[in-house]
Amino acid sequence: MQTSYPWQQTPPTADLIIGQDLWKQVDTAKFRSILKRYGNWVTTYKYGLCWKPADVRPGWQPYTLGHWVNTSFGPVWSSDEPWGGITCHYGRWALDARHGWVWIAGGDWSPGWVAFRQGRGFIGWAPLPPNVPAARATGAPAIPPKAYVYLPQRDFFAKDMRHDLIKGTEAYSLFERTAPGQPMVGQGG
Repeated sequence: MQTSYPWQQTPPTADLIIGQDLWKQVDTAKFRSILKRYGNWVTTYKYGLCWKPADVRPGWQPYTLGHWVNTSFGPVWSSDEPWGGITCHYGRWALDARHGWVWIAGGDWSPGWVAFRQGRGFIGWAPLPPNVPAARATGAPAIPPKAYVYLPQRDFFAKDMRHDLIKGTEAYSLFERTAPGQPMVGQGG
């Protein structure tokens, strides 16, 4: 009988998540053996031992291959990457000067460890670094503008957002025109 871990589950709504044990802290040691199939463990000066995904395209960043699911308690990230159930819901991401995007293991579950920005018809998000408390994520000054990606608000819950995702220079201009905060979106999606 195969063991099922909480991060392997992809429930369609958060209502199903709440009744499960995802809110409990998990033993991050299990992550190491699972993630080694999809990348390498590297040591960084600032964060120590971190995981770096292999076989990602140039310009890749966390929380860009997948989509947001509309739930009764807010958006939940659903990753298309085989390791995203771990790295997008446990631990944090940081942009390291030497290694690029690296993941720092953590045992607390979140619908998505991101900071949001919104305004002028757009919603943006960026990985929440380890040094920013989740309670202060809405005003996270430690996150550089280049870490944010944006979508038109009407497309925030689209299952295929790859073609509408705004990154790079255009995203930087949206950073200046949006404000920190949780996405305020209508029902459905």
